[in-house]
Amino acid sequence: MYLFDQKRNGKEVRDPRYNYAIASFLANELQLDESIMRFYINQPAVIIGKHQNAFAEVNLNYLEKEQIYLVRRSSGGGSVYHDQGTLIYGFIGDNDHDSYQDFSRFTQPIVRALQRLGVKEAQFGGRNGSGEKMDNFQKLTKNALDELSQVFAKMNEEDVRLLLDSIEKTERIFLLGAGREGLSTREFAMRLMHLGKEAHWLWDDTTPEVRPGDLFICACGSADVSHENVICNNAKQAGANLLLITPSSEGYLLSIADIVIKVPSMAYKAVYHSEDDYVATNQTMGNQFEQALLIFFDVIVMMLKDELGLTNEDMEARHRNVE
Repeated sequence: MYLFDQKRNGKEVRDPRYNYAIASFLANELQLDESIMRFYINQPAVIIGKHQNAFAEVNLNYLEKEQIYLVRRSSGGGSVYHDQGTLIYGFIGDNDHDSYQDFSRFTQPIVRALQRLGVKEAQFGGRNGSGEKMDNFQKLTKNALDELSQVFAKMNEEDVRLLLDSIEKTERIFLLGAGREGLSTREFAMRLMHLGKEAHWLWDDTTPEVRPGDLFICACGSADVSHENVICNNAKQAGANLLLITPSSEGYLLSIADIVIKVPSMAYKAVYHSEDDYVATNQTMGNQFEQALLIFFDVIVMMLKDELGLTNEDMEARHRNVE
């Protein structure tokens, strides 16, 4: 292996433009019988990948103000920042097609050298040196998805059918939810409109009055939130059918609802009578119920689309008309 001496006129070169030009020359023009290794340090610079959009990746005005170089690599990858506290190394050799993106092959020699120098904690950590964080990210993602799969596996098929039938046979539908649960419910209101239903999110300024025979859907984790209690009670008095979506086993709204759809998940301040009422969670507060609501509503929309004989194009046409 050859070690490339990164100097010009006896002085180390730290101009990133020169350093990346050298890398391109060594990779494309110089043919040697062994691989090349090089170490270098750049003056402050942002290095972007071959296919990246500089306007999307970088604050160009800030770079100009701070006199930070912007350099494009001839290879792919993401954006990185270099300064004079960053030691960069690279290997240049023939492409054997087996080493592509095998970062461990090129990193392990450096790890072993650092360990011999006494840096015992040095290790190969994965993409962008954040392997441990990415491992945790993947673990938490899988955990959340596994929890949601269990929630839907525990749902009562009759509840799903009841929700579908209630929506199909009703002309006007009103929807209510608070906080993060409300965000999922509001998305459901828009999708019902895309299906051709007259759907109203309660807090919109253009929402009309509730009339007898309307369907009033409320998603509430605890089944007992003071302002939702009042609104749902008023809807009942106006003659609407109240459909409550909740995981809770107690709460005022359960006592007045005409239809109750149970989503067996953990919600903030919900009351449960047994462990069968929910899927245990490692997530924060009511995350599991809120996530389950969003996916549950989207699946209900897909089922309604098929039952009503609609296509994605039909729904997109209504979306364009609204825009």
